Amino acid sequence: MNKNSETLALQFLNQQIQNNSKILVAVSGGIDSICLTHWLLAHNFNIAIVHCNFQLREQDSDNDEIFVKEFANQLNIDFYSKKFETKKFCEENKFSIQVGARKLRYEFFNQILDNQGINYLALAHHANDQTENFILTWVKNRNFQMIESIPLVNQKIIRPFLFFTKNEIEQYAAENQLVWRDDQSNFSDKYYRNKIRHQIIPPLLEINPSLISFLSEKQKDYLEQIEILNEIFETLESEIWKDNYLILNELDRKSEAFQKQFYIWWGKKNHLTRFEIDSIMDLRESENGKKIITENFIVYKQENAFYFSPKIQENKVQSIEIQLDIIQFPYKFLWNKKEFILNKIIFEEPIQDSNFIQIKVDFNKPIQIRIWELGDKMQGIGMKGYQKISDILKNLKFKMPEKYNKFVVEQENEILFLEGYRISEKCKAKKGDWVLLGICSSGAKCC
Repeated sequence: MNKNSETLALQFLNQQIQNNSKILVAVSGGIDSICLTHWLLAHNFNIAIVHCNFQLREQDSDNDEIFVKEFANQLNIDFYSKKFETKKFCEENKFSIQVGARKLRYEFFNQILDNQGINYLALAHHANDQTENFILTWVKNRNFQMIESIPLVNQKIIRPFLFFTKNEIEQYAAENQLVWRDDQSNFSDKYYRNKIRHQIIPPLLEINPSLISFLSEKQKDYLEQIEILNEIFETLESEIWKDNYLILNELDRKSEAFQKQFYIWWGKKNHLTRFEIDSIMDLRESENGKKIITENFIVYKQENAFYFSPKIQENKVQSIEIQLDIIQFPYKFLWNKKEFILNKIIFEEPIQDSNFIQIKVDFNKPIQIRIWELGDKMQGIGMKGYQKISDILKNLKFKMPEKYNKFVVEQENEILFLEGYRISEKCKAKKGDWVLLGICSSGAKCC
């Protein structure tokens, strides 16, 4: 291995790994992960091995697991493995095999990390993987803002082999007479990444043998530029995005190239497709009142602004009215894909669990549960005056379109509760008061 690369990799690990903490190494049985394991042990790191058997290649999958287990036994290190019914899991959850397998393995990795008190997970990605990723994301997304790097460190995940090329890893395996197993799917050009690996990179390396290191440096430059642009765009957004209006005066003073990149950045942040972003840019030259419809918004062109009207407001869920003086507690019902259970209790102290609604109400009058609307206001606990719901949700940094699906609880035109925020000053209870206790459950939390 290149001595400079090895020095950088060891410096990185010594900065990351504290007090000889154990590293969990994900080992498939292939050359990269076998070399990573051997190399870490050769430099006296404390490691354990984890292996996933996805049962996708019949007997080969089982043979991989047996091979890795024997490898761990020879090294006298801890070994963890699990068999997954990957195809069944993906069919039931409508995942592709790649997405489903990734979800299964990271859930298993995190389970081992937590149960065994291990702080680090080492993966064997190398510089060639970084280059393949660079080319693949660039070609597929057509825009440098979309390029994503494989990070050296991401929370508990570390990737020390990003300092080495595939050629260096192969040389290391040969010098140390290591044995590994080949996954035949890596040789198939069925997957885009393999096409890049087998058909695109080799002829480029003939032209420039230093291509891997060159592209690695270029990718770092691109990512630094993106980071700078993000800071500039975030500052601009804070100035021109007001109450669902994108104010265009300041943006119009920028170059056409700057405007285009801002719209792409802003659109990605707000879950717009590239087609929708292009349509919004074209709308700038249209007459006032023109509109386009995206998946989540109706976008209107005004004099010097775009107004984004959430489609949830155009076709909102029906509100539900609960007659508190008639229903029998506890009262269970479904609304807007959420399950509610209401009860009447004597207030002792606030419940901190975010799945609970706890408000003082008039039990002789009905309450309404509905999606909030533009213009809604509430007086939060401790506030002297009212604040717009739109401002509250903006300050809480809920992303579109999530924030437009938040519900409120209302009685006599007074909003008493806002999902994801707080209760109203108007319904604050004291010890001994009768209060309405609500439990709401869905994929998301109530408050």
